[in-house]
Amino acid sequence: MPYDEGKRAIDLNYQRLDPIESLQAFKDSRASTIKWLDSLTEQDWQKHANHPEQGRLTVYDIANTMVCHDVYHVAQLQEASLDRM
Repeated sequence: MPYDEGKRAIDLNYQRLDPIESLQAFKDSRASTIKWLDSLTEQDWQKHANHPEQGRLTVYDIANTMVCHDVYHVAQLQEASLDRM
């Protein structure tokens, strides 16, 4: 389901989270996801779902979106780091 990321960050009080703990949780989650993706067959990669905003997405499309989304957040972290200098 679509949602407003900025509102979610406020609602979940992200600014109060420990950044080191959050990074570790992210790394653990991504390691688990990668392990699962590595187990998929070629047929699995072609399975699809319908996203309410983006339409038909295959598992491959979703995995690609995750990578791009991660890069977006890394850029946010870099910007936040520069702002603190």
